[in-house]
Amino acid sequence: MSNMDRAHSLLNAGISRRTALRLMASGGSMAILAACSAPAPAPAPPPTAPAATSAPAAAPAAKPTTAAAATTAPAAAPAAQPTTAAAATTAPAAASGAKTGGTLNVALADLATENLDTILAAPNLNVVPLIYEPLLQYDEKGNLTPWLAESWDMSPDGLTWTFNIRKGVTFTNGDELTSDDVKFSIERYVSDASTSAWSPMHRQTVNQVDAVDKYTVKVQSKNPPYLFYPDAIAGTWIHPKKYFDQVGLDTFSKQPVGTGPWKLTKFSPGTSAELAANKEYWGQSNNKPVWDNLVLFNTPEESTRIAMLKRGEADIVGVNWDNAISLRDQNFQLRQTRASTLPALFLIGYWMQPGPTSDQRVREAMDIAINRQELCDSFFKGFAKPGAGNFAITELHYGFDDVWYSTPYDTDRAKQLLQDAGYPGKFKDPTINIFTVSQVGWEPDFLQVIAGYWQGVGIQTQLVPMDFTAMRNGWVAPDPKMMGGIATWIGIGGGAAGNSMPAQQNNMTSQGVNQSAHDPDLDKMFFDMIAQLDSNKRLDMWHQVQQKAFSLHSIEGICRVFDQYAVSDKVGEWTGLDYLADALIMGLSGVQHR
Repeated sequence: MSNMDRAHSLLNAGISRRTALRLMASGGSMAILAACSAPAPAPAPPPTAPAATSAPAAAPAAKPTTAAAATTAPAAAPAAQPTTAAAATTAPAAASGAKTGGTLNVALADLATENLDTILAAPNLNVVPLIYEPLLQYDEKGNLTPWLAESWDMSPDGLTWTFNIRKGVTFTNGDELTSDDVKFSIERYVSDASTSAWSPMHRQTVNQVDAVDKYTVKVQSKNPPYLFYPDAIAGTWIHPKKYFDQVGLDTFSKQPVGTGPWKLTKFSPGTSAELAANKEYWGQSNNKPVWDNLVLFNTPEESTRIAMLKRGEADIVGVNWDNAISLRDQNFQLRQTRASTLPALFLIGYWMQPGPTSDQRVREAMDIAINRQELCDSFFKGFAKPGAGNFAITELHYGFDDVWYSTPYDTDRAKQLLQDAGYPGKFKDPTINIFTVSQVGWEPDFLQVIAGYWQGVGIQTQLVPMDFTAMRNGWVAPDPKMMGGIATWIGIGGGAAGNSMPAQQNNMTSQGVNQSAHDPDLDKMFFDMIAQLDSNKRLDMWHQVQQKAFSLHSIEGICRVFDQYAVSDKVGEWTGLDYLADALIMGLSGVQHR
């Protein structure tokens, strides 16, 4: 793309003319390099966090209401304090006379895999979460709340977890949920056959599972205790032992039976999935379908999805920001989930080399030189909110601290910090590499804008396009040629409710694979915190850890970007669980009629 073409592209994205011109002026210092060295093998993640298929977890989004001009392995995130919990509260029932029935048609960009077995590495996350449920679930503050278990507790020594199963819950084949099903499900996740991202947390915890009576399960833990085991439970879908034994693994994997709000009636891989509402669903009123049927279509092309919407063949379609604005102007309503996508910049291996990012003042200058509000308003067309600090923590996360959103935009201070650090003269090579892999279509232009902000305060940068696998392997290896640079991460859909303490080991400590922090004091604070049995003390320590990690300015969260969905005139408000991971799918049971 020529400089003139890129300037037009940035102006069309809503970036101010001054910013766009500044980006073009910096083009000479941002020469595009070829990919770095050959990828090194990535080490396995530490045993205290589930193997993440997405690197850093992401952050949450705005309340899913009718949108005006606003515009994926389970994250290794732990949950609220593991104590006995009250029974789940239910949302207000639908208004008397509310419309029900009919078929809700959803056009997805990707229907996902044929894999419907919950314990494998990549189950179909468009279908499985509609059918199966866990014992515990996250609420909108990242606290664990009862679900199929009506309560749970941890023994004083942390070595015994007790789960009290909700009575009267049935699978869609009519079998009652009992402790035998829970024991069977947990043991499947512990087994060698499981490649689920939650299985490492189970394996490091579970010594023995006992069905004490029909509605009580005890998990005897290994020593030392793992305090965040309930988070593994929140990622564990419960399935029926009796049905599995009757039909065998092959049929079970193709014809799943769960306790969830929907039951699968037909699955045509690569084409569509058809589901019927579970009329006997036990759960909260805001998660009980008001539609009789749900059809998910595999529709990769956005233009096709929009055409289906206009022809009345689809009721919910995902669209980009430009099309969202266009469709809104054509009187189509928009919706967005509360979970979001989080772009972030990791200043990897800053301590491994003598370059500019080794100086905390340079890192802080880079952080405060970014005009997050302008990015949200202009580049993301208003469909985003500013973010900061560690991008994987938001108000949807347990123990959220406002410190993460206190980063100011201050170019004068940024310039002073750079001067105090002796930049650029002090450094043999003052250029900072920004590695880009185009995880999403807007990433290249987004990084041009970021580089432009930095160039505006005098920081020299260089964009380095790479293959994703090579970038990720070099990032975690670590490849010396990459250390001191910027690893770009787009946390697609990662801004969802949860407790991210275990996952943050990868980001906040020297034991993490993300090479983004190296501070002995922070290490001690972090590991003292996760060993603290008293949940109240642990929460206070978590806030101190956040503050310390924030002061390093080694992970620069930028904003929370909210995916947009155009809807037909049949679709009303969204009242479901769209603050959770896989937000669109998890929220479908709460889609109301208009």
